[in-house]
Amino acid sequence: MHPTPPLIRLTAALGLLAGFAFAQAPAPAAKVVFKIASVSPENHVSGQAFKAIAAEVAKATNGEVIFKFYLGGVQGDESAILRKMRIGQLDGAAFTTRGMSGLCPNALVMQLPLLFRTDAEADTVFAKLEPELEAECRRNGYEVLGWPRIGFNYLFSRDPVHNLAELRAAKAWLVADDQFSQTLFETANIPGVTLGLGDVLPGLRSGLVRTVFCPPVVAVAMQWHGLLRYRLDMRLGYSFGALFVPKKKWDRVSPENQAKVLAICHRQLDDLTVKLAAQNREALAVMQDNGQQTITPTPEAITELSSLTEQVSKRLVGQAFEAKAWTRTETLLRELRKP
Repeated sequence: MHPTPPLIRLTAALGLLAGFAFAQAPAPAAKVVFKIASVSPENHVSGQAFKAIAAEVAKATNGEVIFKFYLGGVQGDESAILRKMRIGQLDGAAFTTRGMSGLCPNALVMQLPLLFRTDAEADTVFAKLEPELEAECRRNGYEVLGWPRIGFNYLFSRDPVHNLAELRAAKAWLVADDQFSQTLFETANIPGVTLGLGDVLPGLRSGLVRTVFCPPVVAVAMQWHGLLRYRLDMRLGYSFGALFVPKKKWDRVSPENQAKVLAICHRQLDDLTVKLAAQNREALAVMQDNGQQTITPTPEAITELSSLTEQVSKRLVGQAFEAKAWTRTETLLRELRKP
């Protein structure tokens, strides 16, 4: 038997070492892609924030986590987006009231009419409720990556509205498929005009709708403001949103990348909240400069509208949100307002 030449022995040994090294090398991390939809306009500050999140997440995770945002309502309104999430066509959404009601119902308690008096009240109560709401979302199968606050809603109209009686005749827009808004309108006996978000502008132009409830920044972003000649100077409700992804898919992201993504989303969405507050102030100034008139509500109108909070909460408890969510919010506000 002939001895194996040294060169052949060396080549074989190197081949075995290379094979061993290849077998031991960690497999590249699987890319996790989230297809996320929002009705936020692409060129608005909110759309810009989502695009910034996508770019930063891809860079921070070396492309292991990808956010693809579909903005401007191209995937439909919030009802359509929610349906697509549930059947797996979408992997996330930035929702406000309608979509949130399907994923985190107890958050709706903070959008009751005339619940908060100031931004500081809303921020303080929200900070205390946030961990409880995020736990609720996880139980429902979703992870919350951040909570941008949009600000207070006002009543904007083409005709002057001073009180509830005038509102009932003001052709108010009612958000389609939104139990919360429907209950509010039914409680106040307001005959709303039900339209999807994209139909509001044509509705205002035609006169089908003559009144909307929204934050100032939304009225400007959706180009409604030029048709709305009056604003009732009363903070009627607080609007906020949330960025949701399905927990099953979120759990496929490594803990290290989860921490990076959460840090990016929290920072960007907190910054968005600050920008939205500034834009709300600017939007009010723009509308006033364009001749919009401000209506100061009478004490009687304030009392009348304020009574809706308790009436609506009683009807929604056990349906839109749990009784414990309303009790907890009431308790926090009572403590906050102690002299």
